[in-house]
Amino acid sequence: MKAEYGRSYAKKSLRRMMQFAVVLAESVIVATLWRQLSWSHFKLLMAVTEPLKRDFYTQLATLHHCSVRELTKQQTRSFTSAQLSAVSPRRLLLRN
Repeated sequence: MKAEYGRSYAKKSLRRMMQFAVVLAESVIVATLWRQLSWSHFKLLMAVTEPLKRDFYTQLATLHHCSVRELTKQQTRSFTSAQLSAVSPRRLLLRN
């Protein structure tokens, strides 16, 4: 496929597309998010294994227009699931 359609269809890219379909397509409304987030955002979100955390960071990215850099920064803070349940994405950003 790579030779016919270009490098977007390399094995690594196809694996990411399949991961996207499995991980994100069932948990969120992808058509809406696709307009708000870049592919780089989606790659970060796919790496989050816990659905609660992934949903939290998705809300954070969409509601507050977080850049990929800001989203990465928030993810490295290693919040527990209980903390994420108790804190809204808005309050989290206001703390910084």
